[in-house]
Amino acid sequence: MKKAIITNQIDMDFDKAAFLAHEWGFQYLEIHSLWGKTIEDLTHDEVDRMAQIINKYHFRVSCLSSTLFLMCPLYHDLSSIEKFNQSFLTYDNTYENHLNKLEWCIDIGKRINAECIQIFPFRIEKEGVRNRVIQLISDIADKLAKPVQIAEKNYMPLVVENCPFSYLPRGTMTFHLTSIMKNTYLRLLWDVGNSYRSMEFDWVKEYSDAPLVDEYQIIKSHIFNIHIKDFKHENNNYQLTVVGNGDIPYREIFQLMKADQYSKYLALEPELDREGVIQSIEFLKKFSE
Repeated sequence: MKKAIITNQIDMDFDKAAFLAHEWGFQYLEIHSLWGKTIEDLTHDEVDRMAQIINKYHFRVSCLSSTLFLMCPLYHDLSSIEKFNQSFLTYDNTYENHLNKLEWCIDIGKRINAECIQIFPFRIEKEGVRNRVIQLISDIADKLAKPVQIAEKNYMPLVVENCPFSYLPRGTMTFHLTSIMKNTYLRLLWDVGNSYRSMEFDWVKEYSDAPLVDEYQIIKSHIFNIHIKDFKHENNNYQLTVVGNGDIPYREIFQLMKADQYSKYLALEPELDREGVIQSIEFLKKFSE
């Protein structure tokens, strides 16, 4: 397993994030928003600066974490999508402009030798989930056909994340998507915490209520990258906690991954303060070796 850390979990100042990641012993970075911008909005000069910092510490880039096709309407227009708070940076635009930004993100990815580019399965629109999950997945596959063609043309894999704010919150759902699309340039970014948290939605449970260990077994052949965070579920509330201290059976999942000789990426995304990040790093290093 190749252990990475997502840079904005350390600091939005990429210089500081890279320094600390190096100090903590990481060789791989997943690059999310930095310097107060999403990946999509970086300038050429900022990309050059980022590349210089990556080279300075001899990092490999496991994933370029764009927000493409999250704040992008699947069925209606931009007015149908509720915005996030200002602390969660996203690229909000039309489908056509997301396609254009994908080309730019691929250029960035090539510049820094990124292994893949993260995308999303579309933000749930204000009217909610109206269609059956099978129909949703088919509609998303139609919409992602062009991005996957662009990725294949440029030899740059895309990884689709199961996201609780999207139409496909569970890994089993994104696995269904990649299975029907049948293209090696669209793989899975399995966010284990997102799959766990998504079980609060009745419509998700109707599709699949598989335990996380079973979900791993179902989807493992399509996984390219994994995000690690942890939750405690108490009083009908999902509370983030230090990785290893929550409800997610990471020790069991890691044992299965070792048995399978999983050789791709584990990217730490605890979404906690600095002390919580450090404690999560300690758990990751201890139990994923």
